[in-house]
Amino acid sequence: MEDTALTGFYSDRQPITVDDVFPGWILAADVSSLTAVGGGGKGLLSVDIMARISRGWPMPPYVYDDPLADWDNVATAGSVLHCPLEDDPDRTVWHRLAAADADMTRVGLMESLALPEDLGRLRSEIDNLGDCRLVVIDPFMSAATTTTAFNQQLRHRLLNPLIHIARETGAGIWLVHHMTKGTNGGRLAPNSTKSLMDYVAGSKGFTDTLRMNTVIVDSPVDPKIKEWRFGKGNGGGCDPLEYMVVASRPNDPDAHIEWRMPPLNLADPRVFERVQAKVAAELAAAPFPLTPQALTVQCGVPFALVNRALANLVKSGAAEKKRGVYEARTAISPVRAAKAIEPQPGDPAALVMFDQMAARWGR
Repeated sequence: MEDTALTGFYSDRQPITVDDVFPGWILAADVSSLTAVGGGGKGLLSVDIMARISRGWPMPPYVYDDPLADWDNVATAGSVLHCPLEDDPDRTVWHRLAAADADMTRVGLMESLALPEDLGRLRSEIDNLGDCRLVVIDPFMSAATTTTAFNQQLRHRLLNPLIHIARETGAGIWLVHHMTKGTNGGRLAPNSTKSLMDYVAGSKGFTDTLRMNTVIVDSPVDPKIKEWRFGKGNGGGCDPLEYMVVASRPNDPDAHIEWRMPPLNLADPRVFERVQAKVAAELAAAPFPLTPQALTVQCGVPFALVNRALANLVKSGAAEKKRGVYEARTAISPVRAAKAIEPQPGDPAALVMFDQMAARWGR
């Protein structure tokens, strides 16, 4: 008689937890996907994420020095392995990384990749980086030398080996993928019986095998605005993230992603940190002392918040008050002045970025 004994019990297993590359969007020690129509900005989006990892910056929608980010959960800088199989590394990708202010010394380049033939070489490149947080294969279809039209071949020859590499190394592997025709920028007809997952190129085995599938679609309000949405995977998805591509002309080398910030709650103490940093930056840049009223106009925030910020800056020694006007007392950084504690990583340029973003998004 055939032995039908159990191979073990869950009580004998040791559960593990993994800090994802971007919780809710990109898995660590596993394979995730990002799918979009052509021109959806997926290349720029992946560069934006790579730059954040290389610098140890918070994930979208926060800028690199945003007090609204949960800095206790922001990972330290790590390495990325990029496999750009359609974009030219020197004419296109280098400029995109520079515009995103990536640490180029932490972004490895693998110019050619054929799967499944190069699985061993891919594993070696990940090991050589030492602290590889993310592998970006862009696009996945250009790497595949075997058909992706049949579930079993796709799973057993391509996806399962990649999942095995991810789990052994701890690196997240992110497959940038294409949609088939018929989605109209990701906007399906209201009476459509299909979902966006039905338009992912290749067989259903692609989205069924991966635990995290996300998509880029045009905003229903403005096609210039893109939405990064949860598509399909284990567990519930996150709310969509909106972004726009900022470029002055076609093939602009300075093109980059700009994320829409959530509405500000002025009662949030973290928001007040931003206000205080802005006030400190205005004082530091001013050629002469400023009144609270002038700062209210320049900062574009309520007078009460400016007054409170000034009181904190004076108390911390970052500013000085003389006969109703205020001036910066030292060359102390605005971020340090904002927190009035030990020095924090940061740059006043972040404050300029806030202003530029607000203007573009109509805020």
